[in-house]
Amino acid sequence: MKKIILLLAVATTLAACSSSDSGSPKAALDGMFTAMKGGNMEDIKKFITKADVSLLESLEKLGNSIDPEAVKKVKSRMSEEFKKKVKDFTYTLKNEKVDGDKATVEAEITENGKTESHNFELVKEDGAWKIALTKSGDGMFNSMKGDMGPDR
Repeated sequence: MKKIILLLAVATTLAACSSSDSGSPKAALDGMFTAMKGGNMEDIKKFITKADVSLLESLEKLGNSIDPEAVKKVKSRMSEEFKKKVKDFTYTLKNEKVDGDKATVEAEITENGKTESHNFELVKEDGAWKIALTKSGDGMFNSMKGDMGPDR
């Protein structure tokens, strides 16, 4: 799981801090999955909370202070692995529940004929719904890591 978090940290720190069209929790989650499926790792950052963006940027900064070349290599490898894993998955979003500035959305992810459900928590920031990655996914990103490390 740590390697998946590092994968997301590296991938999303490449992204610009622009906002996205996430008028509903489902739209935010759909936007993130679309960015993932399109291999556009930079766009993922548009759909996650400021706290997650800050955490991911801090992790990259720490890595760069230790070994910038290693970080570049890891970014490249993880980006390719991530693109490969998400290329053929499909998803269905359902059970959107909104409670003020918080929401949950269930995502059914199908990969290699196997379907799993994952719950995502979202919060409203600056009028847009953002995915709280540090609280969400129920291990989903762990299942997509490819050969980036051992399973839990």
